Amino acid sequence: MEHSESIAKLAIALVRANAAVQHATKDSSNPHFKSRFASLNSVVDTVKPAYAAQGLTVVQMPGFSDGHATLETIVLHESGEWISGVSGSPLQKNDPQGVGSANTYLRRQSLSAVAGIAQEDDDGNAASSAPAPRRQAASPVPSSIPRGQPGDALAATDMTDCPKCGGPMWDNRIGKTNPKSPDLKCKDKAGCDEAIWLSSWRDDLIREISVAYSAGAIDVAKRTLMEDAVNSLSPTKLAYTRKRLQELNQ
Repeated sequence: MEHSESIAKLAIALVRANAAVQHATKDSSNPHFKSRFASLNSVVDTVKPAYAAQGLTVVQMPGFSDGHATLETIVLHESGEWISGVSGSPLQKNDPQGVGSANTYLRRQSLSAVAGIAQEDDDGNAASSAPAPRRQAASPVPSSIPRGQPGDALAATDMTDCPKCGGPMWDNRIGKTNPKSPDLKCKDKAGCDEAIWLSSWRDDLIREISVAYSAGAIDVAKRTLMEDAVNSLSPTKLAYTRKRLQELNQ
């Protein structure tokens, strides 16, 4: 990442802008994975108002090098401060259509990363020549855990203590029937009763990671590792990443 001599004003504006960014609408579909994702237009429409309100704008400049599409993303502040980073992607087809597909993918992913918008890589197969990995069948739900009941068997393998009181938590992910119900819930109903939705926790951490990267506290490699960890929705990895981010702010 490169940046201007000072990014103090930009960092403050970026924190406020990213806090105001809403979830991008998943307005496009990928028939290969039978899933939906937010298109470039949706991401731009989500980011632009929040950034403009803080005196920020994003400039994205496509390029080409050694059979790869490249993209430089620059975040500019009205004070003249700036930060920039370069990303790249191999081409599925070495023609204008292939270059255009890769550029669209890079623009969407880079802008989402800057703004802290969680994105599943649902259209990446359109921008990469690598074949999609074969998905393994999901493991069956253990019969020892009744539907709708806390899953202590899963909690033993991938679980975290309550972030509020430090006590044990119920794991409600297995057999969960109501999407509005929390994924994890503190067992101390009387004194704590903390509830966690893993997807919301992930989105909050993605924004914090983006801010840390923009402020120069972490490099590209560490940012990628952190984002991979939180996108796994593993309670253990989410808690570890939160701890590392807290240490950076001390």
